[in-house]
Amino acid sequence: MSVAMPTMLEVNEAEQLIRSAVALFPDEEVSLAEAHGHVLREPVLADRDFPPYDRVTMDGIALSYASYRNGRRSFTIEGTGFAGEPAACLRDPDHACVQIMTGAILPMGADTIIPVENLDMREGTAHIHPDTDVAPLQFLHSQGSDQRQGATLLSSGTFLRAPELMIAAAAGKARLRVARRPTIGLVSTGDEIVPVETQPVLQHQIRSANEYALRGALLGDGFTRVQCHHVKDDAQATQTRLSSLLETCDVLIATGGVSMGTRDAVPSVLLALGVEPVFHKITQRPGKPMWFGQGRNGTLVFALPGNPVSALVCLHRYVLPALRLGLGREEEPLRHIYLNEPMEWSSPLTGFIPVSGLVEKDGRWWATAHRTNTSGDFTSLAGTDGFVECPKSIRAFPSGAALLFFPWK
Repeated sequence: MSVAMPTMLEVNEAEQLIRSAVALFPDEEVSLAEAHGHVLREPVLADRDFPPYDRVTMDGIALSYASYRNGRRSFTIEGTGFAGEPAACLRDPDHACVQIMTGAILPMGADTIIPVENLDMREGTAHIHPDTDVAPLQFLHSQGSDQRQGATLLSSGTFLRAPELMIAAAAGKARLRVARRPTIGLVSTGDEIVPVETQPVLQHQIRSANEYALRGALLGDGFTRVQCHHVKDDAQATQTRLSSLLETCDVLIATGGVSMGTRDAVPSVLLALGVEPVFHKITQRPGKPMWFGQGRNGTLVFALPGNPVSALVCLHRYVLPALRLGLGREEEPLRHIYLNEPMEWSSPLTGFIPVSGLVEKDGRWWATAHRTNTSGDFTSLAGTDGFVECPKSIRAFPSGAALLFFPWK
């Protein structure tokens, strides 16, 4: 890939360049027990009708509706049908019934169910209460009414949650072909960064907060193969660490060292390691210095700013969507929220503003802008729901304005 790198890109241009660089990650086969949170890479077809038989949905009796229509209200109980047993047979549909349990197969010769609460059953006879409403095929889950044999139950690209695992299990899929989760190298850079456990923290030091925020966001989106590292603001140490990760990881995410400082060595180190640059800097706030490129073996390389708010916003706006694309995951439609209150945006750059108080009213989602005190003010993110994207061409947003919304989860 050889791309002339412009000085600064618009948000949508950066997004499209990232998307064009993403290839599908390889797939693998996993057991159904291991499949939660994976992305399906094969369709799951119905191996039989769903449900596979006329399934009774209420405890009671099964009888022929014709006998009820002809005036009969008391029925001899011939037998009992339980779930997990072959279908019973109603031998005398004109005078008799079968006591039936929820989940059982509808007995042959029967075509409706009377719930137990509408019955008096004594001495082997079921008596239907007066004024009971009875209709043919009531309280039955008819064979094939959900899906017919051969129907596609789950398509490739489906994110596997509890409902999808239930469907796959019912279709007999003990193993599934899924997208292999990428190995992600997550590197925090900076002389000022110290481990969370450090006591005491000196005035010129800060604890490694970005690592936990970014790793948590990745894990929350199903990306579990994350390796966390830290390097000092030293070009040789940075090169040694990044060189190793470029050889072993599908994705490399660095935070810090991408701006214009004399020790911001990440872009030059990546170039020295043969990473092809795609862009450096986006017309946005926060996150303007973001860098993106691709390694010789196809590794996706995201170098995010070190400021915590910038790093977290860039991860959700660019990195996570790219990783989902690499999985082949079905894309979710873009979502808008409406502002509860007017909001000003004075910067000439596209803005990413946290919002809080997300609530649905009249079929629309509403929230309130929640400003931070610079892109280093990560404490202001507590309790926020995500952020909105403010077009740079607009300076004032009235109450009720609709803006693109990116949730933290």
